[in-house]
Amino acid sequence: MRIGVRWGAGTRPHPTVPVELHEAIEALDADGLEGSWTLTWLEGLPVCTRSDDAVITLDRNGSVVTGTMESTVSDAVDGDDDDDWLSE
Repeated sequence: MRIGVRWGAGTRPHPTVPVELHEAIEALDADGLEGSWTLTWLEGLPVCTRSDDAVITLDRNGSVVTGTMESTVSDAVDGDDDDDWLSE
């Protein structure tokens, strides 16, 4: 289990945030929104969520994915469709 962390929007990402996500975080923070980011881990993947529901994560191929909690995390984690049999 990995414990998550928080840091303020517009500040340097916490040292435990993978460097691959820093550029995308900085790009979203350029909008000047005040709030905070939370880093959590889902199935071994880092998930950075901002207080306005913006999400930045890595997909299973290591590509940066941005969006909202509903759209991004499910696509990044379930993108391989291994669980399709569950909905049949």
